[in-house]
Amino acid sequence: MGQNDGGPIDTEKIRSGEETRTNLMVRNIPCRYSKDEIKQDFEKNHKGRFNDLNLPMDNRQPEKTNKAYCFINFRHVLFLYDFIQDKRDYRWPKFESEKKIDFNFAKAQPITKFTDSREPSCQSENNANQLSETEREELNRIIDDHDIKAPLEKFAPIQSTIKPKYTDSRKHIKPAQGPGQEAFGH
Repeated sequence: MGQNDGGPIDTEKIRSGEETRTNLMVRNIPCRYSKDEIKQDFEKNHKGRFNDLNLPMDNRQPEKTNKAYCFINFRHVLFLYDFIQDKRDYRWPKFESEKKIDFNFAKAQPITKFTDSREPSCQSENNANQLSETEREELNRIIDDHDIKAPLEKFAPIQSTIKPKYTDSRKHIKPAQGPGQEAFGH
């Protein structure tokens, strides 16, 4: 594992509601892709589902190139799950690249004001206060489409569209939503 790698993704833990991490490290990105190109590609089926996209650049190269990985934070773990299912075996279409996308959790995960209670009643209350009807429908559609047995109330609350602050912990922490953070434009 690299210094930014937070470990493998266990899809069964996501499906059961046990996994709360939402920040991915996406690897095997062709070096000539720009942040805008990656964002545009990811938004094709996932617009409004992520609140941060960070593409580290390789400043040692004379040409402006990326480091072949990026970080993307999803507003909900089910949005992350749907993304990895959609992008499984994905090959980057531009520049005739043969690279196949790869994911791990990022080491840095969003910080939250929420308690880390695993009580379904607490989570249900947090989700009920934050989900719009459209978001609720979208998350329930993911549950149905992927035959996820856990109800929506079992999952951690949705994050806002505001870019979160991060911790370098590998703990399973719920996302931040604090004032004074810049919005991530979609």
